[in-house]
Amino acid sequence: MIIKNIIFVIITALIIGCGGGEVSGSKTNRFITITKKDTLTSPEQGGYGFKEVAEGLGYQTYIWSEDRDSTFFGD
Repeated sequence: MIIKNIIFVIITALIIGCGGGEVSGSKTNRFITITKKDTLTSPEQGGYGFKEVAEGLGYQTYIWSEDRDSTFFGD
């Protein structure tokens, strides 16, 4: 009796979890979120303008290369 209940719960969860998928070619609603620029945090503490501070200190941002890095990162 317990096994039947467990199987019923699993099947119900699969039906609910797999239902409601998009049909190929259907339009989807996309929401755009506008985030305001953080002007309260100073650049030295990681706020807006931190990139210029870091570059002034000699730090460089890693630039990803398709040729060099594509074999190291998976999907």
